[in-house]
Amino acid sequence: MDKKVYFDKYWEEMNTEVADLRTLERVGLSSKLLTKKRGRLLDVGCGRGIGSEMFSKMGFQVAGFDISPEAVAITKKRGIDAWLFDLESDTLKGEYDVIICLEVLQFIVDPLKVLKNLKSALKEDGEIILSLPNEFHIWQRVKILFGRFDFAKYDIPHLRLFHPQEISRLVEKAELEIVEKCPVSIVPPRSTPLCYLGKFLTKISGSLFAISFIFKLRRIR
Repeated sequence: MDKKVYFDKYWEEMNTEVADLRTLERVGLSSKLLTKKRGRLLDVGCGRGIGSEMFSKMGFQVAGFDISPEAVAITKKRGIDAWLFDLESDTLKGEYDVIICLEVLQFIVDPLKVLKNLKSALKEDGEIILSLPNEFHIWQRVKILFGRFDFAKYDIPHLRLFHPQEISRLVEKAELEIVEKCPVSIVPPRSTPLCYLGKFLTKISGSLFAISFIFKLRRIR
């Protein structure tokens, strides 16, 4: 199936209420990692523009792209400069103070090539916010233990599984460095009574209780 059609179908079938809450959670955590509070920001794989809109409200000059025509159309309706773009075959142009790439690289065949592509559009003192899933948090491990783990049940199959050592090597090969790291709690943000517990548990063991990790990257000086 063509990737554009595939991701259009994904957004049509997605539980957007849950997805939007997770996006807003990641945007909030990402904003706390950023040193820069103004400037040109690129939202990579912007989806329906929820995150792009939030960054715009924070004061950034936001642009975004996605492989899904459906997602790009919705993002444009939010007043965001958005366009259709395939990270794996197209070359980025322009210079950005901040590049946001949330939950994208796991769907990419060659994440190193893509990360270098992002770096090429980053200003010398710019920052990249990268978020990647923690594929083997405690719930996944329980399912593996009882033989219930099945990647075919993912909304979109992940092409790559990232472990901490691989992430570090990937970033280093792209001539970037991890400046800061933040776990995203496995507890859904809408589960308010449990949110505080979830955040506490991620501090004890992110590998067990984080659904993903957010990294702030900079060029290696």
